[in-house]
Order: sequence, then C-alpha cells, then structure tokens
Amino acid sequence: MRKSLLVGAVLLLLATPASHFSQAAKPDWRTLKAAPSFLTAYYKPEKRCYELPPLRLLQHLAEQAQVPVRYDASDMETAEAMSVAAQARQDLAPVFDLCQQALAPRLTLLPEGEGFAVFTMLEAPQRAPLAATEKLDALCESEWATVVMTLEGRDGRLVQDAVGKVLSRPGGRLELTLDQQALVVTDVGRVLRKVRDMIPRLDMPREQVELVEYQRASSTDLSALCATLTEFLARYAALARLPESRIYLRWNREAGVLAGIVPRPCASFLDAAVEAAQKNAAERAAEETSREQSWVNFAVAVPEGLTALQLEGRLRALFGPEAGIGELRMTSDKDKPQTLFVRCRTWLEADVRDAIGVK
Repeated sequence: MRKSLLVGAVLLLLATPASHFSQAAKPDWRTLKAAPSFLTAYYKPEKRCYELPPLRLLQHLAEQAQVPVRYDASDMETAEAMSVAAQARQDLAPVFDLCQQALAPRLTLLPEGEGFAVFTMLEAPQRAPLAATEKLDALCESEWATVVMTLEGRDGRLVQDAVGKVLSRPGGRLELTLDQQALVVTDVGRVLRKVRDMIPRLDMPREQVELVEYQRASSTDLSALCATLTEFLARYAALARLPESRIYLRWNREAGVLAGIVPRPCASFLDAAVEAAQKNAAERAAEETSREQSWVNFAVAVPEGLTALQLEGRLRALFGPEAGIGELRMTSDKDKPQTLFVRCRTWLEADVRDAIGVK
C-alpha cells in the first residue's frame, strides 16, 4: 500500500496537465541542461562537486521537459546521490544523460507514452524505440534506440563479430539478418554512432562475380549429380548475392552433356565433380565385371534324402540360363557320404548352396 501511494504521489508531482501546455511547444528534452538554481541546491563547496540525488534528477527532467516520468518509488529510496565534478553549466551533460548516469548500471530511462519510465537495464533491448540511421547524431549519449544498419560487403559475420565487442554491457544487442545484408543494433546513442563509423572500415566491398557458360560432355549418367550441383549453385548465389534466376545447370541425357550458366569461380569445382562421378562410375563397372567373371570352387555333402540325380537336376535347372556358369561332380564311393564338388560364378554361390540345402 505504501509503495502504491509513493508512486502515485510522484506521478502527481511530475505529470503536468496537458491543457497547461496545449498552447506552447514543449522544449527539446535532449538538449535541456540543469537549471542553475537546481545545481546550486546540490553544490558541495568542500568537495567542489554536485551531489545529485537520482529522484530529484528525475523530477527536474520532468519539470524541465514538461513530461511525466514514471518510476518505482522503492527503487529511488535506496538510490545513492551521484557526484559530478563542478564545472560550467554549459559543459555539463544534458539532464537526461545525468539521469541515466545516476540510474546506471541497474536501471535506465526509456520512452513511455508522452514521457519516460524507469526500467531495469535488462528490459532495454525489448523496449528501445526504432530510430533511423540518419537521426543518430540527434540521440543523447545514453539514449537507447534500435537501428538497422545496411551492409554492402562480402562478410557480414566479420562485421558482426567486431561490432559485438563494443556493445554496452548489459543491454546492448546485435543481430545479423539471414541474408547478411543488415545489422540490427540496440544500444545507447554514443555506441550506435561508434558502430555506424566502424562499419565502413569493416564492411569490405564484394568482388564482382562473372557468370559464364558451362558445358561438359560425359558418357556417364549425371542426372543425380546435376541435382546436387544445382542446390550447391543456389546456395553459392545466395551467399554471393548473385541473381539466382540467371544461374542454372541442366543434364541432357540424350546428348550426354551437362550445360548451363554458372559463376566463374564454380566452373573448376563442377569439372572436378564431373570427373569424380565418371571415375566412380568406371570403378563400379569394373567391379561388376570382375564379380561376374570370377569363379569359386567348393565341396558340400549331399543332404540325406536326396539322390545324386535329384540334386544334379536341381542344380542344372539353376545353371541352365547361362552356359558355363557352373559345373558339378559327385563322388561314387559307396562307403563314404556322397560329396558334391561345385564350380560356379562367385555371384551364384549363395543360390547354389540354397538349392542344395546347405549354407
């Protein structure tokens, strides 16, 4: 209850009726300096400085700028006075910046409606208003804002890493758009201006990539490779900011030709990919030929219940489609189990064993 009364009292003190200012334009709060009478009231001659209570600074800002300032009274009760070296009034920071210095590092002022409100520093990135790049010079040193800064260079990640090192802690926030064409920066005015000045030195111009005709003949079917390379070219074009509609690759099966329009740096990579595909196809063909031409010899006992003629007939039926793929011979010693000697193609061995009924 006490907290609510305190907040209400402060709001009544700071908020001036709108009708009172309806006939006159409000002063620019960004340029307002502390009034001489205000500074005199808090001057400490023995220390040659001003001892400025945060609560009185907020009230002075509200009075000078003719706007309401909302805050939690309990936060102000424990806030210590800020010491500022005595100097000429015109050399002092604007009242707004003095308020920010007094509230830091835990609290900060942010726009709210027609005036301001005190928030925790962690809330600054979500509540900072959007500002145009050309308006950066008008911002106060400690005024929070979010600015979208366009990039023209080839490496947005490099710029992001460098800018991230100068952001305010806590509160500063940085995001790189997916296309790497812009940085979204949230921070106070002095840091935003520093980032703006850094970018031209970091954002190196992109090299112009030439598009060239590409054509490669091949006796190997490259349809699958063509699909893979098309995906690669699309990703390359996006990263290099090239017109994707002008880049393509097609496989003409009848003519045996891979052709299209590609970035010049990619041509040698495509050649290497085609050569690798042709080599793999040749190795697979050689392996298949070797497998078909190789022979295997093995001996198995004739299973019980089968006669030599039955087994021979079963195997002849299996071997029949291709001459010379296998041959068999059986022992005739009646005192020993009959043994079958088989010679066949390597790829046929498993089928022969299945026909005999052994593994």
